[in-house]
Amino acid sequence: MPVLGILAGQSTMHHSEKSFQIGLENLRNPYSNMVLFEDASHAINGEYPEELLQTIEDFLKHIE
Repeated sequence: MPVLGILAGQSTMHHSEKSFQIGLENLRNPYSNMVLFEDASHAINGEYPEELLQTIEDFLKHIE
């Protein structure tokens, strides 16, 4: 199953670099992807709504 992992680089809820690397190492589906918004906090959807939307739309285009 394709998975899109989206992480906020400045989140206080997780260690973003470590989570990003673990995601890259474990996603086996060729359509899966990890994206790190380095300057975003855990409120990524409010801080980068357009960029987030574009990231999700691009992902969905590749799996449809």
